[in-house]
Amino acid sequence: MQNTANFRPQAQRAVELVSSGAIGEVEHVQCHMGCAMGGMFSSTERGTWTAPVGVAGINGFGWGPLSHIMSWVFQVTKLKPASAFAFMRRSSVTGADVSDAGAVQCSNGAPISISGHSTATRAEGRGKQIDVRIFGSKGMLLYCGDDADPASGELDLVLADGEAPTDLCACP
Repeated sequence: MQNTANFRPQAQRAVELVSSGAIGEVEHVQCHMGCAMGGMFSSTERGTWTAPVGVAGINGFGWGPLSHIMSWVFQVTKLKPASAFAFMRRSSVTGADVSDAGAVQCSNGAPISISGHSTATRAEGRGKQIDVRIFGSKGMLLYCGDDADPASGELDLVLADGEAPTDLCACP
């Protein structure tokens, strides 16, 4: 599952930077998504988003939009999840999750912290607000953007040795 940020030049540039070793070995990832979709998960008329699916009874924000940010993280870092744990706040109307926090332990030992909230205030023209921080042994890569705006998506590389990359501007 992917979000539109996965197809932007910033995502491809992030993949290149991480795979080239620019930030060293990935040691920790922190990511958050906020959006104004809570009404959908609390609506009894939105069964495709709120009805439990499959044996696990999965539904709501974590199964839907929040999984997209994890797709971006795994696309960029190539980390492999080994175990996961999550907390959820559920809609009192449908039982679908509307707010989530979790942790993933990856096979290389790197933890990923993830959080998201679906009842953020909707601002005109704004979509899912994405904020990802990838910490490596040599530096960090930061990404933030608005999924509704194709021109959005700032990518910032911060190196521990203070070197300033000159080719980061390849992203619009």
